[in-house]
Order: sequence, then structure tokens, then C-alpha cells
Amino acid sequence: MKKLFVCYALLIATACSATENHYLEGASSNFCVPAGSTIADIPWVPENKPGTPEGFAFAGCWRASGHAEVGCEMPKSVLDGSVQPRSTFRSKKWRDIDKGTLYKMVALSPHAEIKAAANGTVVVVQDQKLWRDWFIWVKAKPLTDESAPRLEDDDVVLAACHSESVATTSAADKRETVMCERSVLAADYALEYSFESDKRIPLDVKTIDAAVMSTLDHWRCKRSH
Repeated sequence: MKKLFVCYALLIATACSATENHYLEGASSNFCVPAGSTIADIPWVPENKPGTPEGFAFAGCWRASGHAEVGCEMPKSVLDGSVQPRSTFRSKKWRDIDKGTLYKMVALSPHAEIKAAANGTVVVVQDQKLWRDWFIWVKAKPLTDESAPRLEDDDVVLAACHSESVATTSAADKRETVMCERSVLAADYALEYSFESDKRIPLDVKTIDAAVMSTLDHWRCKRSH
């Protein structure tokens, strides 16, 4: 029993726990995901086309509690995410996004609401009739006239967010919160993750990016092949 306890307490630092060892095309190393952070799949990650290099999914700490929370390395606000080869990353600039994507369908909808925020440095786009999410875009150049917000070629999607009711201490007791999704390009991989925000427009995502990437760096391990 004592041995099992020690093994659990050193879950991340030692090799006594089961891990998933993932090879990622183009990455400088493999990634060994601790047992408590493994996940089978993530609903919001779209299916890749045949022949697309494989990545892996991971669980965040948002659902963790008790002993599992103590040993969880990801930020508490992160639900889950996926790591893919850099070659699979699709540009999030307005000019590069296809018209058939939700980003542009919502933005070009006649019912879309486009509002400036953060002193004109971001634009929030939403069409509740078409989709639940509001899309937060970072302006390449801050708006000089916030009364006429618009999207331009070099503006980039920061995150997509929506309101959600989540259970608290009991299934019947729920609270309203904001859930977001974000895609970002790291040094040798593409990262997507979902997270809870205490703000309708989260502007601190780079801090979360850095924390998630730091954990992923901790999971790096030698290539097995």
C-alpha cells in the first residue's frame, strides 16, 4: 500500500505511472502524457482528412478534483486539448479563412453583430440565430473609429466563446460561465484547447498558452523510434 501511495504522489516525476507515448511528425521529441491526463478524443476536434499526420489529445485540470487535482499539471481553467503537427495548422487570419467556415459565415451573415472592445484592439462578432459562439478577433491595427467596427485582412481569431450552464456541487445546482476554444501555433506543433473564462472577452489567453505549452514541454520524452 505504501509503495502504491508513493507511486501516486510522484505521478509526474517518476515512471511508475502508465503513460501514453506519442510520436508527432515534425516535433523535436515524443510526448509522454501521464495517465491522469490521457483522453480518448475531444468532441470539438474535427476529423482529419485521410493521410493527415496524427496528433494526440489531453485532458486539462478543469474536471479534476481531490488527489487528481493535486497531481494535475495543466491550468485549472483548461478542459482539454489536442496537439497536432505544425503542418496541419490553418491560418486564422481573415484573408486566409475559407468562406465556408463558421468564422466567415457568422461574420458575413446579415444578422451578425460586430462590436469593438478593448479600446478598438479587438472585434467581437456574433450571430445568435446562426451559431451559439461569439468570435473574438484581434485587430492588426486598432480601430480609429470604434463606432464602425470591421474585419480586415490581417485580423486574427483570438478565441471562440459561448455561455454554458455547468454543474456545481450537485447536478441540480448549476452556474453560468463562459467556455472558449483557441488555436495557436507553437515552436514545433499546433495546439488547440478549450478553457473556462471568467470574462466574456478573455484577453489573457497568451498567459494560458504559455502555461499549457510549459506543461507540454514537461511531457516531452525521447523518441522511441
